[in-house]
Amino acid sequence: MSDKQEPRTWREFLAEHLRDPRERQRIASTVGVSEITLRRWVNNESVPRPQNLRLLLRAFPRDQKVLTDLLSAESVVPSLLHPDELHEDITLEPPAAFYSRVLYAYAHSLPALRTQAIFDLVFQQVLKHLDPGRLGMSVSVVQCVLPLHGTIVRSLRETMGMGTPPWPQDLEQRLLFLGAESLVGHAVTHQRSFSAQHPEEHPSLIPAQWVAYERSAAAAPITYEEKVAGCLLVSSTQPSYFFSTRQRLVECYADLIALAFSQEEFYPPNRINLRIMPSAETQSPYFTNVPERVLEVMKQFARDQQPISYPQAQQRVFQEIEEQLLQTPLSGELSLSS
Repeated sequence: MSDKQEPRTWREFLAEHLRDPRERQRIASTVGVSEITLRRWVNNESVPRPQNLRLLLRAFPRDQKVLTDLLSAESVVPSLLHPDELHEDITLEPPAAFYSRVLYAYAHSLPALRTQAIFDLVFQQVLKHLDPGRLGMSVSVVQCVLPLHGTIVRSLRETMGMGTPPWPQDLEQRLLFLGAESLVGHAVTHQRSFSAQHPEEHPSLIPAQWVAYERSAAAAPITYEEKVAGCLLVSSTQPSYFFSTRQRLVECYADLIALAFSQEEFYPPNRINLRIMPSAETQSPYFTNVPERVLEVMKQFARDQQPISYPQAQQRVFQEIEEQLLQTPLSGELSLSS
């Protein structure tokens, strides 16, 4: 057991981290002040301004709760430490110039490239806008899955995404089906946005499937004329990150990304009845040979004189995987529509 004493004040906490020259330089750079200013704070010669305190908290993503508690013990700008205030020092809507960029991509991109172009624009802007300090965030599109047989949507699938560390930049390979047990399933079923905190931080009745690094998340349905194509899902390494302004911003970006979808990809509520999908661990083995299965499907259709494209064959394979997953003992008929 270590004899190291826990810091009693936020100044002791900061002083401990300033002992390492490289750490001292990193903190000064993140907060935007000189190393001399940091020393003045430690020696109680001056008090950080509210904006500097926000940046100081961002400099310690792993110890943010510890530092917040230490600051809360003193009368250091108390309102700053409220979760809503801590994270809301951002503009209240996407920049006007960004709307123009998305509309330009929508109007001028070739149909085959339009979806990817709009996805990339929105993903990049969401990360820039909602995670300016690069504390760790992922953003992805979760789409309704057209079933292999029938017309009722029973699951959702993550299709494309982007992240900042600790997530990889490209989330396209994160294969996962989600249903009524998930936050996105809840948002699609009720056709409105929801946010959720990790159960260790804040127990909630809102369903969610948590992945590594994820401490809070927000999901906003992608809608058109009261129909739903899926959800925009944004996850953060920080707890309590999606209150008020941030959740409203996720909704704004979900409205924008709707331009990337064709009308056929939107489904009315009476065609959506999400099932409970198995856990990510249970699903993983089903994705081990997806590329090989896609090529086999293309060969089969070619032999039948009905050639199809790679995306069409890939969709067919995912439809088959959905059918298999729905037959596993860990899936279920229960939905959250009630």
